[in-house]
Amino acid sequence: MQAITFTVRASDGADEGITRTTDQRFSVSVININDNKPQFSQEYYEAEISENTTDRQTVTTVTATDADLSPYGEVRY
Repeated sequence: MQAITFTVRASDGADEGITRTTDQRFSVSVININDNKPQFSQEYYEAEISENTTDRQTVTTVTATDADLSPYGEVRY
């Protein structure tokens, strides 16, 4: 799980020219969800194959990526 830590400063605008401030640290945990779909590297793929081609021959290669963090970003074909 990823966490983002940051500090927020609040200050007042005192009339006497003295500004008082206070800082508060926050930590936000980022929960990984499967919110991105895989994207192929090309919009369209085309291949030709001979009718005499033997089994287990590579016809074409496709690639896709997913912007999610693991395990949701792992693409299976």
